[in-house]
Amino acid sequence: MKEIQNDFISADYSVPKSPSLYLKFEDGDTKFMPLQSVIVGFQYWTSDNKPVRLKEKPEGVPSDIKIVDGSPDKISPFWAFPVWNYEEKRVQVLEITQKTIMTPLLSLVRNEDWGNPVLNYSITVNRVGEKFETKYSTVPNPAKDIPKEITEAWEEVKKNDFDITRLFVSGDPFNKE
Repeated sequence: MKEIQNDFISADYSVPKSPSLYLKFEDGDTKFMPLQSVIVGFQYWTSDNKPVRLKEKPEGVPSDIKIVDGSPDKISPFWAFPVWNYEEKRVQVLEITQKTIMTPLLSLVRNEDWGNPVLNYSITVNRVGEKFETKYSTVPNPAKDIPKEITEAWEEVKKNDFDITRLFVSGDPFNKE
């Protein structure tokens, strides 16, 4: 097969991603460093496709919950915490609703050899598959000296009044407004 030559654009060019305040697991490995303890709660999506996060699981079915195939959508436990995303080299919020990620992370935190990961060790989550076939594996990375870039970026974010609990009032953790 003949190799196609094209001078229109470089063969190794890829469209840049829009910067996001939230880390999303892509196919393959995603490496992050937890920067603060998690907040835990429950989350559901409204009929307007907006997330609602609560500290406690609601009694009964919320009136604004999204209806999927004639039934109320699920209410899921969630964790949220700020992380350093090694690939994007920035502070982001990571929200986890997948129990297949929560369970191994909880095991690591409760293991005396690993313990608290906050500014202590990084974690790599590998994602493969799509939709209901998606599988995750979670691996801790040995502790190393924390690069100055991470601590400086986190201090700058905290100085600008970062507050992860704003998620409970549909707010932006990075912005008080």
